[in-house]
Amino acid sequence: MKIPISKPKKMNTLTVTEAWEHIFERKISKDTLYNEVRAGRIPHTRIGSKILFRRDTLNAWFEEQEQKNLS
Repeated sequence: MKIPISKPKKMNTLTVTEAWEHIFERKISKDTLYNEVRAGRIPHTRIGSKILFRRDTLNAWFEEQEQKNLS
């Protein structure tokens, strides 16, 4: 009997490093990411000193930015 192998579930909540690696794919510097967060240009939340992102929110934000650039 074969047991199906499931793909690991992608986490929806990401730290700065995880967002930088998985969403931004290291195409910008981590310092730039922090600067954009501080400026309020990238959606995020803070819990204490921890900056967190939602994968689905960042993906939607990316699509929105792409549409703005096409206009």
